[in-house]
Amino acid sequence: YEMLLRNHTPFDVIDDVYLEKEGLQRYRLIVLPNTACMSHQTAHRLKDYVRKGGNLICTFETSLYDGHGEKQQDFQLQEVYGVKSKDRVFGPMNHDYLTPVTTHPILQDIAKWIPAPKYGIETELGEAIPLMLYSQRLTGRYDAAPSPSPDMALAVNAYGAGKAVYFAGTFADSYAAFHFNDYLRLTGNIIRELAPPLISLENAPASLEVTLR
Repeated sequence: YEMLLRNHTPFDVIDDVYLEKEGLQRYRLIVLPNTACMSHQTAHRLKDYVRKGGNLICTFETSLYDGHGEKQQDFQLQEVYGVKSKDRVFGPMNHDYLTPVTTHPILQDIAKWIPAPKYGIETELGEAIPLMLYSQRLTGRYDAAPSPSPDMALAVNAYGAGKAVYFAGTFADSYAAFHFNDYLRLTGNIIRELAPPLISLENAPASLEVTLR
């Protein structure tokens, strides 16, 4: 909520009932911040939404459990992410980093190293394009500069006419706790890439909320 607001992005807050029963195509982008429990009906509708041109931002364990909290063998939205779960959560990461591994509009003005979210989930890449990796774990605050690990942190995938951006970690939770400015910038880049805003503001403070009427 705060990251959308501070990027001057008009948005609605919707719930699981809306996802199951209402028309999703009115939205160009749907954000699912660690929406771990998801009914099979909702997962099916979200797949159809992206296939027809909608876009998703998803984090951590989104769709890894069904509507009753039963863990699934993989993400229900695995095809949409282009990423498979390896069923292992790691952390806490108190002084570790993420690093870009390619050039992409989503990574514009993002530093070489940004703080890692507190917890990550081990994944296996399918069709998705990796954008950022976790660093090798540091032994302490004053360790040498880290090198990238094999663990994917951020990926983008085309599915049908739409796209999905997947964070393999507690991205939103870590922003709420620490307000990392790179997280805010990264979110803004994703929004501009997947759902370009209908209006733009210049010299406006981040605290200014924008509502379309």
